[in-house]
Amino acid sequence: MVDGMKSEPKLNFGLTEEQFIELLNMLMSGNEQLFERIFVSQAADCIKNLQRRYGATYENAYDTTMDTLIGFRRGLIMGKFKYGNLRALFNLMAKHQLLKKRNQNKERSEGDMELFEIDFVEFKYESSILSKLKLVWSQLDQDEKKMLHLHYNLGAKLVDIAQNLGLKEEAVRKRKQRILTKIRSKLSN
Repeated sequence: MVDGMKSEPKLNFGLTEEQFIELLNMLMSGNEQLFERIFVSQAADCIKNLQRRYGATYENAYDTTMDTLIGFRRGLIMGKFKYGNLRALFNLMAKHQLLKKRNQNKERSEGDMELFEIDFVEFKYESSILSKLKLVWSQLDQDEKKMLHLHYNLGAKLVDIAQNLGLKEEAVRKRKQRILTKIRSKLSN
């Protein structure tokens, strides 16, 4: 019920209030039928909506929809959502998720190049070490600098970096290890 008016099933993934409550109780007991019902009825529509209304690429719309599904499921289990216009709530969550990602990516891309250029003057090392550090840093390519910056300066997890770069987490972990080995090797020479 919303404001004393019975909500339509089409606004709630095709479910009546009784069906929703039954499936919600089942979800809390580990049965995923409600989650599957939401996924089947909402995923494709949400992806198209994000592409059409907000100009998202298919990949960004898909990732946003999947993240929203996970958050929506968590909200259902925690009892945060009641029967009402659940479809609109889901779309609103997806919109906010997409805009949040865009802002994070915009902030990163605007500051990335400046942050990659380390001001070694801040460090109080002897000049020979400082020279070596500058030389090693200058020999890293932009992707290597970006990975180190995201991980060490911004504290990003490797799984998040992998997602950002479109790679698997294991590939990012190995790449990071190769970069560190390269740096150690150059510093020891």
